[in-house]
Amino acid sequence: MARPLLLLLLLACCMPASAEQRWIKVTSSNFELFTPAGERRARDAVLYFEQVRSFFLKATGGKASAKGRVRIIAFDSEKAFRPYRLNAGVTAHAGGGRDRDEIVMRSISQEDYPVAVHEYTHILLKPYRRLPVWLNEGLAEVYSTLRPIGRNIRVGEIPAGRMTALHQAPKLLELDKLFAVDRE
Repeated sequence: MARPLLLLLLLACCMPASAEQRWIKVTSSNFELFTPAGERRARDAVLYFEQVRSFFLKATGGKASAKGRVRIIAFDSEKAFRPYRLNAGVTAHAGGGRDRDEIVMRSISQEDYPVAVHEYTHILLKPYRRLPVWLNEGLAEVYSTLRPIGRNIRVGEIPAGRMTALHQAPKLLELDKLFAVDRE
């Protein structure tokens, strides 16, 4: 997975330097963000991720950490992201190699933060390889609701559209089937 993301990064850095596609790099102690979306938005996004990381460190007593500085590649549109998404419904995904964790995002707009935090949660849960899929996805979904509010963090709100989806679902999945789900 690391090679395709490295190729993506190299291609992004070599793109023509037009006003629309000038990629910048913004770094903090724990994140590096590459994006053509502008310096202000990039700095806001890195600050947001630092707040999210701080929450996880406090919540886990300092045990939640990624491998070094997490690389985030954030496009500025669906069209630019489309060749790099995993499937039609994906707006972000996590990957990386042995030395680095990475998140690739459609954009750094605030509407895409929840799915990026969902992916960041998966990065933090990597050491727990035997975690059941339902628990891994459930935790990532719960933590995708993280919202910095001043110096505090709110977590646990119902994600937008989830209640509607539950009401429209023809039938809920039975627990024995849910617990039997694995990576395959």
